[in-house]
Amino acid sequence: MRGWASEDLLDTYHAERHPVGAAVLRNVQTQSLLMDWVGARDPEVLAAKELFADLTRLPEVQRHLGDLLSGLAIRYPIPGSEDHPLVGRSAPDLDLGPIRTHELLRSGRGVLLDPADGFAKVAGPWSDRVDRTGQGADTEPMLVRPDGYVCWAGAPDDLEAALGRWFGPPR
Repeated sequence: MRGWASEDLLDTYHAERHPVGAAVLRNVQTQSLLMDWVGARDPEVLAAKELFADLTRLPEVQRHLGDLLSGLAIRYPIPGSEDHPLVGRSAPDLDLGPIRTHELLRSGRGVLLDPADGFAKVAGPWSDRVDRTGQGADTEPMLVRPDGYVCWAGAPDDLEAALGRWFGPPR
């Protein structure tokens, strides 16, 4: 839109969104199936309902189902960064002292959380597109896209490549 993104950035849309859309459809289909079970009296259905009820009492299952329903289970495939648990996920809304992470995203720009102020030089050429904050001493460094998803975290050597991929060439 502003002319700084790489030509292939729009090509990432299908690779990211299609699997998420398919997962949402599976979730809706499963919920519809469960709703059909509510009044069912078939012994096989009753056994499955009892098993599902038992499973939903487990905290891990409750957390997983809650994440599915809220969208927090979404993890976009971010090439080259699949190993970091934050990358591809919605950025946590961290308390950074005077401000929270999600408040920083209101600008519609990328956000680089740089708690040790170690990435100012690397991020400088993207300062017209990415806001950098040194707030939140206990925060892990991460780069957050304008849509609120983490596209880089942790590996200092990869930050420049991530900035270029998601925010275009340096100015």
